[in-house]
Amino acid sequence: VDPEERKKLILRQIKKITSSLRKKCPQARIYEDENLLEELVYLVEYPTLFIGEFDQRFLSLPQPVLKACLRDYQKHFSVGDGKKSLAYFVGVREGAQDHLEEVVEGNRRVLNARLTDAMFFLEEDKKAPLDKKVPELKEMIAQEKLGSYYDKTMRLIKLASRIASHLEQSGKIKEKVKEAAYLCKADLVTQMVKEFPSLHGLMGQEYALQSGKDPEVAQAILEHRMPRFSGDGLPRTEAGAILALTDKIDTLVGSFWAGFIPSGAGDPWGLRREAQGIVEIILDKEWGISLDYLIRGSLKLYGEETTGIDLKVKEFLRARIVGILRERQITTEQVKAVLKAGFDNVVDVVKRGDALRSAATRPEFKEEVIAIVRLVNILKQAEEWGLRIPDHVKEELLEEKEERNLYRHWKKIEPQLEKLLREQDYLQVYQILSTLTHSIHDFFEGVLVMSEDKNLKLNRLSLLNKIGKTFLSIADFTELQVK
Repeated sequence: VDPEERKKLILRQIKKITSSLRKKCPQARIYEDENLLEELVYLVEYPTLFIGEFDQRFLSLPQPVLKACLRDYQKHFSVGDGKKSLAYFVGVREGAQDHLEEVVEGNRRVLNARLTDAMFFLEEDKKAPLDKKVPELKEMIAQEKLGSYYDKTMRLIKLASRIASHLEQSGKIKEKVKEAAYLCKADLVTQMVKEFPSLHGLMGQEYALQSGKDPEVAQAILEHRMPRFSGDGLPRTEAGAILALTDKIDTLVGSFWAGFIPSGAGDPWGLRREAQGIVEIILDKEWGISLDYLIRGSLKLYGEETTGIDLKVKEFLRARIVGILRERQITTEQVKAVLKAGFDNVVDVVKRGDALRSAATRPEFKEEVIAIVRLVNILKQAEEWGLRIPDHVKEELLEEKEERNLYRHWKKIEPQLEKLLREQDYLQVYQILSTLTHSIHDFFEGVLVMSEDKNLKLNRLSLLNKIGKTFLSIADFTELQVK
């Protein structure tokens, strides 16, 4: 009755069957499938594994098709040698070993029939090249408000082309992105994908290659749905990553525009997975692309620009960024601090989070934060009073020794800080800024910022503002509770 015991029993038998298989083929292994394993654990109470063979002629089927037939039709594990499939299937029956030969034979007959159907689907689909199937997408409705998959294809072509240009990709990659965007949904009308929806993208690649398309275009078609689930791989090619990012942002923005916004645990459209994919792709490729640019660019294709939807989508993505920051051992307070400084650039916010986490391990961190918070608070006070702080510090108005020292210290490190900020080397930025700690404390001890002399007051605030802006470009240190 214990599911964990059933799982262990299945795994032990898989290991035993693998050992026997390797006597025939040393490289043989049963392909892991966590989702199928989980399903089988709850399908049977007393699992007994068996191994059988299907007809060798079916090995001509593409490996993803074979796996889908075995998994989706029969709940069978696939067998291979790491490079190609082998003509074996591993299934689970309810009960003991009694009459197991008959069970194996029955499964073999049914599986051969299913694989015959798959061969028929493949041959029928191959009668027309992939690009000839694109117009058929007009008859396939994605969702009533969002239109057909042909409408989605047209949006993908426009948005993917814009993103590729924005990322300053080569003309060659732009062309591949455009062609892959046109073809990537075409396999949805094929008999194979209608029978096995999980093969969307996989069959697109297969049929694109069979149609004589560029292998890189075919690879981008395969990759445009990645990552499809937690733990799935990310697109390897630039064209595939651009198209995957485009597909996910279109799905996310379109769903919010149509009113399909996840609430609580409910997420029937899998939008959290799509949002996670967007963030992971950007981070993997280290693209300094703006979330605002992506969201608003997608919204324009729906005829909307400033409707508040962009803010809702961005906040939804924020939750995914929080999760990634927490996975990197960045504390809740530190996460709040870096997000308050902005999260439009995903790569940038993660780098700032990593830098703050590392900086917080320094023994001097407490004193540094106290100085920064003191500085930031007085700037916030000036803002509340409606004071307009000048952009430039007038050196001739620096009367006190402490403010002259702070100004000279700042001018000395400013050029180096500007270079490091451009390079996003935030830990080094912070470490250089931290050298200002004693100068800031001395400034507040020896200088009256809110002087009755308006010119002195504004000049001192201008000096603090320059320093404060640099600190706040990393994180809002007022969110940190130092003890």
